Amino acid sequence: MQNYEDRCHHQQLKKTLPFVNLPSFNGDSDPNVYLGREAKVKQTFNVYEVEEDQKVKLASPKFEDYPMQWWHQTIMDIGLNKMSTMLSWNDLKLCMHMQFVPPHYRKELLLKLQRLHQGSRSVDEYFKDLEVTLTKINMHESEESMIARFVSGLR
Repeated sequence: MQNYEDRCHHQQLKKTLPFVNLPSFNGDSDPNVYLGREAKVKQTFNVYEVEEDQKVKLASPKFEDYPMQWWHQTIMDIGLNKMSTMLSWNDLKLCMHMQFVPPHYRKELLLKLQRLHQGSRSVDEYFKDLEVTLTKINMHESEESMIARFVSGLR
Protein backbone atom coordinates (compact mmCIF):
# COMPACT_ATOMS: atom_id res chain seq x y z
CA MET A 1 0.00 0.00 0.00
CA GLN A 2 1.33 3.42 -0.94
CA ASN A 3 1.90 5.94 1.75
CA TYR A 4 0.70 9.53 1.51
CA GLU A 5 4.06 10.91 0.28
CA ASP A 6 4.27 8.33 -2.53
CA ARG A 7 0.75 9.14 -3.71
CA CYS A 8 1.45 12.89 -3.68
CA HIS A 9 4.68 12.37 -5.61
CA HIS A 10 2.87 10.16 -8.15
CA GLN A 11 0.14 12.77 -8.61
CA GLN A 12 2.75 15.47 -9.17
CA LEU A 13 4.44 13.36 -11.85
CA LYS A 14 1.20 12.61 -13.64
CA LYS A 15 0.48 15.31 -16.19
CA THR A 16 -3.00 16.69 -16.31
CA LEU A 17 -4.53 17.69 -19.59
CA PRO A 18 -5.19 21.41 -19.87
CA PHE A 19 -8.72 22.57 -20.56
CA VAL A 20 -8.94 23.82 -24.11
CA ASN A 21 -12.09 24.42 -26.09
CA LEU A 22 -11.55 22.72 -29.45
CA PRO A 23 -14.00 22.61 -32.33
CA SER A 24 -15.65 19.30 -33.10
CA PHE A 25 -15.17 17.57 -36.44
CA ASN A 26 -17.93 15.54 -38.10
CA GLY A 27 -16.14 14.67 -41.36
CA ASP A 28 -17.85 17.25 -43.54
CA SER A 29 -17.04 16.45 -47.17
CA ASP A 30 -15.73 19.98 -47.81
CA PRO A 31 -11.93 19.93 -47.38
CA ASN A 32 -12.08 23.60 -46.38
CA VAL A 33 -14.00 22.60 -43.24
CA TYR A 34 -11.28 20.12 -42.25
CA LEU A 35 -8.45 22.55 -43.04
CA GLY A 36 -10.21 25.35 -41.13
CA ARG A 37 -10.64 23.10 -38.11
CA GLU A 38 -7.01 21.99 -38.30
CA ALA A 39 -5.87 25.64 -38.35
CA LYS A 40 -8.15 26.49 -35.40
CA VAL A 41 -6.86 23.54 -33.36
CA LYS A 42 -3.25 24.46 -34.16
CA GLN A 43 -3.87 28.04 -33.08
CA THR A 44 -5.53 26.90 -29.84
CA PHE A 45 -2.65 24.54 -29.06
CA ASN A 46 -0.18 27.38 -29.62
CA VAL A 47 -2.11 29.83 -27.44
CA TYR A 48 -2.38 27.36 -24.56
CA GLU A 49 1.15 26.00 -25.13
CA VAL A 50 -0.14 22.43 -25.23
CA GLU A 51 2.66 19.88 -25.09
CA GLU A 52 3.12 17.52 -28.03
CA ASP A 53 2.25 14.39 -26.05
CA GLN A 54 -1.14 15.89 -25.08
CA LYS A 55 -2.38 17.07 -28.48
CA VAL A 56 -3.80 13.79 -29.78
CA LYS A 57 -5.45 13.12 -26.42
CA LEU A 58 -7.17 16.50 -26.56
CA ALA A 59 -8.15 16.52 -30.22
CA SER A 60 -9.46 12.99 -30.76
CA PRO A 61 -12.45 13.20 -28.35
CA LYS A 62 -13.80 16.00 -30.56
CA PHE A 63 -14.30 13.61 -33.48
CA GLU A 64 -17.95 12.91 -34.25
CA ASP A 65 -19.81 10.61 -36.62
CA TYR A 66 -17.55 9.20 -39.35
CA PRO A 67 -14.26 10.65 -38.00
CA MET A 68 -14.97 9.01 -34.64
CA GLN A 69 -15.52 5.64 -36.35
CA TRP A 70 -12.43 6.16 -38.48
CA TRP A 71 -10.38 7.00 -35.37
CA HIS A 72 -11.59 3.91 -33.49
CA GLN A 73 -10.68 1.72 -36.48
CA THR A 74 -7.27 3.41 -36.68
CA ILE A 75 -6.65 2.71 -32.99
CA MET A 76 -7.69 -0.92 -33.47
CA ASP A 77 -5.36 -1.23 -36.48
CA ILE A 78 -2.49 0.13 -34.38
CA GLY A 79 -3.32 -2.36 -31.62
CA LEU A 80 -3.31 -5.22 -34.11
CA ASN A 81 -0.02 -4.00 -35.62
CA LYS A 82 -1.70 -3.36 -38.97
CA MET A 83 -0.18 0.09 -39.06
CA SER A 84 2.69 1.80 -37.34
CA THR A 85 2.08 3.28 -33.92
CA MET A 86 0.65 6.76 -34.17
CA LEU A 87 2.22 8.79 -31.43
CA SER A 88 2.46 12.35 -32.58
CA TRP A 89 0.12 15.16 -33.48
CA ASN A 90 1.88 15.47 -36.84
CA ASP A 91 1.18 11.78 -37.57
CA LEU A 92 -2.51 12.29 -36.78
CA LYS A 93 -2.72 15.40 -38.97
CA LEU A 94 -1.06 13.55 -41.85
CA CYS A 95 -3.46 10.59 -41.55
CA MET A 96 -6.45 12.92 -41.30
CA HIS A 97 -5.26 14.94 -44.25
CA MET A 98 -5.03 11.76 -46.34
CA GLN A 99 -8.50 10.71 -45.16
CA PHE A 100 -10.43 14.00 -45.31
CA VAL A 101 -8.70 16.06 -48.01
CA PRO A 102 -9.01 14.46 -51.45
CA PRO A 103 -5.86 14.34 -53.62
CA HIS A 104 -7.47 16.49 -56.31
CA TYR A 105 -8.05 19.35 -53.83
CA ARG A 106 -4.47 20.67 -54.09
CA LYS A 107 -4.61 20.48 -57.89
CA GLU A 108 -7.85 22.47 -57.88
CA LEU A 109 -6.27 25.11 -55.65
CA LEU A 110 -3.21 25.33 -57.93
CA LEU A 111 -5.52 25.84 -60.93
CA LYS A 112 -7.43 28.48 -58.98
CA LEU A 113 -4.15 30.20 -58.18
CA GLN A 114 -3.13 30.24 -61.85
CA ARG A 115 -6.47 31.78 -62.85
CA LEU A 116 -6.73 34.21 -59.94
CA HIS A 117 -7.37 37.77 -61.07
CA GLN A 118 -8.79 40.85 -59.43
CA GLY A 119 -11.82 41.01 -61.68
CA SER A 120 -14.54 43.25 -60.23
CA ARG A 121 -13.26 42.88 -56.65
CA SER A 122 -11.39 45.49 -54.68
CA VAL A 123 -7.62 45.17 -54.50
CA ASP A 124 -7.94 44.22 -50.83
CA GLU A 125 -10.44 41.41 -51.56
CA TYR A 126 -8.23 40.11 -54.38
CA PHE A 127 -5.14 40.16 -52.14
CA LYS A 128 -6.95 38.31 -49.34
CA ASP A 129 -8.14 35.63 -51.78
CA LEU A 130 -4.56 35.25 -53.05
CA GLU A 131 -3.19 34.92 -49.51
CA VAL A 132 -5.86 32.43 -48.43
CA THR A 133 -5.30 30.29 -51.53
CA LEU A 134 -1.51 30.27 -51.00
CA THR A 135 -2.05 29.31 -47.34
CA LYS A 136 -4.38 26.44 -48.23
CA ILE A 137 -1.86 25.12 -50.73
CA ASN A 138 0.84 25.55 -48.08
CA MET A 139 2.90 27.36 -50.68
CA HIS A 140 5.64 29.66 -49.48
CA GLU A 141 6.75 31.97 -52.23
CA SER A 142 9.51 34.53 -52.07
CA GLU A 143 8.39 38.12 -51.64
CA GLU A 144 9.38 38.88 -55.24
CA SER A 145 7.33 35.95 -56.59
CA MET A 146 4.35 36.94 -54.47
CA ILE A 147 4.52 40.53 -55.73
CA ALA A 148 4.83 39.39 -59.35
CA ARG A 149 1.86 37.01 -58.96
CA PHE A 150 -0.21 39.75 -57.30
CA VAL A 151 0.60 42.43 -59.90
CA SER A 152 -0.08 40.10 -62.84
CA GLY A 153 -3.59 39.48 -61.53
CA LEU A 154 -4.50 43.15 -61.16
CA ARG A 155 -6.82 44.67 -63.75
